[in-house]
Order: sequence, then structure tokens, then C-alpha cells
Amino acid sequence: MFLSLSQHVPIGHVIPLPQYDNRVSIVNNGTLSLMSNICPHQNSRIVRCATDHSHLQCPYHGLKFDHNGAGVDSKYSLEKWPVYQNQTMLFDQHVSCTFPIDTKDMALIEHRQDIVNASPATIMDVFLDIVHIPVAHAGVYEQIGITGIGDLTWSTFENGSIQFVPAQEGMDMVLEDRQYNLGACWMAVYPGTMIEWQPGALFVTMAHSIDETTSRVQVYKYKDNRYWEEAWAINQQVWETAWAQDRELAESIVYPAVENLDELKQHYMIWKQDAV
Repeated sequence: MFLSLSQHVPIGHVIPLPQYDNRVSIVNNGTLSLMSNICPHQNSRIVRCATDHSHLQCPYHGLKFDHNGAGVDSKYSLEKWPVYQNQTMLFDQHVSCTFPIDTKDMALIEHRQDIVNASPATIMDVFLDIVHIPVAHAGVYEQIGITGIGDLTWSTFENGSIQFVPAQEGMDMVLEDRQYNLGACWMAVYPGTMIEWQPGALFVTMAHSIDETTSRVQVYKYKDNRYWEEAWAINQQVWETAWAQDRELAESIVYPAVENLDELKQHYMIWKQDAV
């Protein structure tokens, strides 16, 4: 699961993670790690928002912990887990495919939570569906210069897949990004993380189950600081339109198909079976 970008977790900071329902924080004490945000004394969340305080204090009974998770003047400690870096993207799991775009210039513009009346598996099913793009998103990606996806290529890796849309003539991008020869790049990290790059922007969604038919989706929107405001406005409009269309599609699907699947969906289905 996606956690953050490394440039947004400064040294000395502890940041609770909404994708973990704020039960886990990401910590940078010179080394990035995940740490429980639940006080083991009476199970209260400790940190409510990002902090750079040297000690973390539980608001319930005042127990303190340092950034290594060790209790201060108490027998209690907080469990910790590793963080895995891919470009500047941080994950709670190893992602065996390096994201092809450098993300160091991305700045967080918006974080929000959307409720979708579909399961995470159904949302991922739509994300992996290449054939639906020219049908459901007709006229959408043309706004950023993608006039067709006939040359789209893709590959799979152990716990996900990635789709590449080649750059097309006349696309507006900074010189450094022309080296990628990409007009868009979409990566899935199973079970529920979806990462979408367009020249000048990065959009990350993570779907978590509320119940069998409802998902909580964390949305992170990043603007590339090298790009102009007009590019961000178009990128954001294109992504929001496509996301609204995909949400509607996901909510229209009764349940994910298990037959007539293309290779990307087959890969995801096999992964889910092996993960059980």
C-alpha cells in the first residue's frame, strides 16, 4: 500500500496515516519506518496530526514514547515495521517494479476520502481494464494530448502491473520529462493501490473495504512543481472526470467477472487466490 512521498516526511516528523485509519504512523528519525499509533496501555490513538515533537504523548493517560517506539518511564513500547521506497514513493510492501517517472518534484495539493459503493476488488477491476478507456473515457484524455491508446503497452510484476501510454505529438511537457516518451503511466499495486501519472501530476488512490459492497478510497493529488498552473488545472480536471466515470462504472458492476478476462485481470485474480 502507498504511504506517502519521502519529501513529505521530514526528519524528526511522525505522521499518522489515514489509509490505516490513523492506527499507524510513518516516522522519520533518520530512517523511515512505520510505527503503531495505538497506545498499548488502553488502546487510544496517540497522534492525531503530524508532529515534530521529540516525544509522543498519549492523550488518554499521558504515556510518552520516543520516535523509536520505546516507552518513556514506562514498560510499554510501540510495534514498528519497515518502509519500502520506490523513486520517492513510500510503500508498506516491496514493489518489484521501479516506477519509471522521477517523483521528487511532486507536491501534495489535496488529500481526501471518497466513499464508493463497490468493493475494492471491483474498483481495481475497472482500473485494470484497458478496453473500457476509449468507451467510458471518450474525449477525456484528449485534453492532455492523448488522442488514442492503440499503442498502449503493459507488463506485470509480482504484486502488481503497469500500463504505458506513449507520448504523442504536440503533448505539452517539460524537457526533462520528454526522456520518458510517455503520455501517461498507470501502476497497480495489489490489493488496492492505483497510481496514475500524467505529465505534471501524480494521482494515487487506495481502496479499502468498509463492507462487502462499500469502499473507503483515500485520494492523494500531487502537482509537479516544474509545471505551470494551467497544466495542473487541466490535469486535475481530466483525472477528476475519469475518476468520476470509473466510480460510476464500479458501482454498476454487480461483482467482478471471473471469465472472459484479459491478462491483467487474470494476473490480479491469480494474485488474490494466492494471497488467501
